[in-house]
Amino acid sequence: MRKTIGIGIALTAAAASGCGGKAGSGGPSVSVTSSTITIDTGKFTIPAGESFTCIYTGIQTDAAYSVTAAQGHQGPGGHHITAYYSNQAPKVDAHPCTDSEMLNWNFIAAAGAEGNAIQFLPTGLALKIPKGPQLVIQSHYINTSGASQTVDDQIILTRIDPSQVQAYAASFVVVDSGFSVPPGSVPYQHSLTCSVPQNLQIAMMLGHEHTHGTHFNLSSLGTGSAGTATVLYDTPWQPSYMSHPPVQQYQMSRPLLFTQGEQLQVTCSWLNDTSAALNFPDEMCVSFMYYWPDTGAGMQYCM
Repeated sequence: MRKTIGIGIALTAAAASGCGGKAGSGGPSVSVTSSTITIDTGKFTIPAGESFTCIYTGIQTDAAYSVTAAQGHQGPGGHHITAYYSNQAPKVDAHPCTDSEMLNWNFIAAAGAEGNAIQFLPTGLALKIPKGPQLVIQSHYINTSGASQTVDDQIILTRIDPSQVQAYAASFVVVDSGFSVPPGSVPYQHSLTCSVPQNLQIAMMLGHEHTHGTHFNLSSLGTGSAGTATVLYDTPWQPSYMSHPPVQQYQMSRPLLFTQGEQLQVTCSWLNDTSAALNFPDEMCVSFMYYWPDTGAGMQYCM
C-alpha cells in the first residue's frame, strides 16, 4: 500500500552536522495522555540558513511506551523534527548538533514540519520507548529569511496500549552521501550499491531528497553477481515530498523480505539551479524503512 504522509525523515548521525540554535526562554516540557506523548522543545534560536539543533529535555520517561505515529509542528523554515531517547545523564540544553553525540541516541520517530499524525506502521507493530531514558530532540531548519529566528517546536507521538502490540519495529536506512550535484541546471544522477546487514522484514519504506531532487529510485539487485534488478520504490520527485514523501506500507502477513548480503541500489536525480555544487546534507539521497522484529540491534544501515 502506498500513500503520502507527513512523517518526515530520520536522518543519520552523519546528517546532523551543521549550525544549530541556542537555548532561549521557556524550557522543554513533556505531556503524556492515554493516546499521545507531546514533547515541546521550549523556545530556541535558529540562525539563517540550514541548521540542526539538538535539544536535551532533561525529562526521563516514567514508563515504557508504544508509539505508532508522529506529528510535527515547527516555525517557518522547519524541515523536520525527530524524537530520540538517550541513556546519558539528563540535562537541559539546546545547541548545534554534532555527529558524536547522536551516536549515543536511540531513534524513536520523525515528523515533517506540519502534518496529521497518520499511522506509519501497520496494525500490530509499534516502536518502543523504554522506561528511564531522557527524551531528546533534533530540529532541522532551512531558514531562508536571512536573519535568526526564535522558534518553539513540538512533536506529538501517538501511543497505543502494549496489549495491542504483536511485535516492535526498528529502523533501517540506506544512505548515499557521496554525490556532488553540479550547478548550472544540468541534470545529474548518482547511485550507491550496498549490502543488507541482516535478514529483515520490512513494514514501511520511503525515499527522501530535498527541493532540487527530480527522481528517486530504490531497487534490489539480489544476492548474485548477475541478479536482475527489482524496483522497490520509484517516484518522480516533487519539492513537497521533502517533508511529506510517498510511503509504502507492508502488512505483517506480507512483509517485504530482505536477506543478509542482498544488494540494494539507491539512485537519485537532481537539477541544481543554484550557483554552487550541492553536497550532502544540503541535498540528500536516503531511503528510510522500519523492520521487525526489533531484537535490540537498533537502527541498521546500508551505506
